Amino acid sequence: MQFWTLSRSCEGLRSALGAAGSPSRRISRRQALALLGGLIGLARGLPVRAAAATQAPPAFAAETLDSALQRIGATGATPSTAVQLQLPDVAEDGSAVQMSLSTTLAARRALILVRKNRIPLVAEFEFPPGTLPFIATRIKMAEDSEVLALVEAEGRWYSARREVKVTQGGCGG
Repeated sequence: MQFWTLSRSCEGLRSALGAAGSPSRRISRRQALALLGGLIGLARGLPVRAAAATQAPPAFAAETLDSALQRIGATGATPSTAVQLQLPDVAEDGSAVQMSLSTTLAARRALILVRKNRIPLVAEFEFPPGTLPFIATRIKMAEDSEVLALVEAEGRWYSARREVKVTQGGCGG
């Protein structure tokens, strides 16, 4: 195995590793690259770990629809025709059920919940003031279930519900 001596440009790295002035403690080029790669990987991984350490809002931890509604504070949501929820009557694949939500209300945020999912709250959206609230996305559904859309506007909750039949479950079913 051939060892490379570090150049003058790496003098600081060599002294930090304790190899300066010691001919018996030379590091190989492969070791230096591995060390440098490890340091870069560590530096890149720090923000990811910090972001992963943030906890999800408590409503996402709820395991029943009623519990999620309590945690959100939307137990008395008013059904409204101003909240339009579009879903298919029958979804062939529960892993990607196409849906859209729109409202004429001055919505601050919207939530999508699926009653029979293991975790009922599947999505939460926030709208900046002055925007037209519209969402088009896909959600996962474990089985035939009711989908509930909640919209918060002017400090009150409004809702729309829709029953969807799923032919093939999308949450591991």
